Amino acid sequence: MDGDIIVAVRKEAESEASATLKRFIRDMKRSLVCLKPSNPAYPITEIDQREWRQKWEIQGKVIAIFRKVDETAKSRSKQLNRKPRQ
Repeated sequence: MDGDIIVAVRKEAESEASATLKRFIRDMKRSLVCLKPSNPAYPITEIDQREWRQKWEIQGKVIAIFRKVDETAKSRSKQLNRKPRQ
């Protein structure tokens, strides 16, 4: 489970909840669950394990990521991988 990308939901009032898509990391030394975003511009969310058990739940786990590559990126990639002429 450590290192997996998960959908974590913070259970608020009965009608409210907020979800986030983050990498799950358990810090046993500090008794924390850390939710690390892929974008380094956002902070890591640190949650006490007791609060995690009471107020959070995992709704799902990312098992695949599909990315569309445009033609410009494909041609750049081919240029970078081209072997020099001898």
